[in-house]
Amino acid sequence: MQRQELMRPDPEHTRKDGEGGELFEFMVDYPFEKGVHSISIWARDLEDAERRLRAIQANGEVAGQLYAAGETPSAALN
Repeated sequence: MQRQELMRPDPEHTRKDGEGGELFEFMVDYPFEKGVHSISIWARDLEDAERRLRAIQANGEVAGQLYAAGETPSAALN
């Protein structure tokens, strides 16, 4: 096996974007109160993940609570 194949993330940590490009799941750690917490974001690579984090810092807002895993039609969110 090639090194690159050995270093691939498990399938549940990759997905395709709307244009067929590959996205990877990245962890973001942040201190809060008396601990360190984490969220995950999807990005093409580390540089893209850092750009997305800056966008979250500048413009992010809580959109709602999640109740189930999987895709939800956007009409159901209204």
